[in-house]
Amino acid sequence: MEFFNRWSPKFFIRISPDTVEVHRNKSSVVWRDDAVIALSDGPKNKVLGIGAAARMAVSQNSGATLYWPFRHPRCLISDWLIAEVLLKSVLKEQIGKSWFALAPEITVHLCPAETQSIGGLTTVEYRAWSEALQHCGAKSVEFLRPMDFSDAQIQLLLNDPAQLEASIANNPSGR
Repeated sequence: MEFFNRWSPKFFIRISPDTVEVHRNKSSVVWRDDAVIALSDGPKNKVLGIGAAARMAVSQNSGATLYWPFRHPRCLISDWLIAEVLLKSVLKEQIGKSWFALAPEITVHLCPAETQSIGGLTTVEYRAWSEALQHCGAKSVEFLRPMDFSDAQIQLLLNDPAQLEASIANNPSGR
C-alpha cells in the first residue's frame, strides 16, 4: 500500500474555538472560516452551511440551528458528533467529488483558548479528536505540539517534513 501513499492527499488542520483553517499539500489555497455549522431541525439533520454560509442559512431558513462544536469552557471539543459533521463537511469540500478518492493523511494543530488548556490537553481529548477525524475518513491523524506555525512552515510540513524539523531547530519561536 506504500504505492498509494504518494497520491494520498495531505491536510494540515488548525482548530481553535472560533475558527477552522485547512491547508492542503501542493496548494497555496488556504480555507479559513468560522467554526460554526448550521443544521436543519427535524428527524434527519442536514448540513445547511459552514462558517459565514451557516449564518446566512439560518437567516434564510426558519428550521435551522447554529452550533459551535469547539466552544466549551474547559476543553476544545464541546459536541463530538457535531464536530465530526463539521470536519467531514470541510474535508469533503476540500477533497472534491470523485468516484475514487484516497483517504487523506491529516496533521492537526489544536489551539485551545487559555481557559480550555489549563494543564494541557488530556489523552481523552486527543483520542476524541483522533476518532472524530478517522470517522471523517482520515487514513492517519498526527498531532503537532502547541506552537505557532507560519504558512511557509505549514507548506514544508505538508511537502517535506524533514526540512520543517530543520526550520524549527533553527527558529524555535515558529516565526
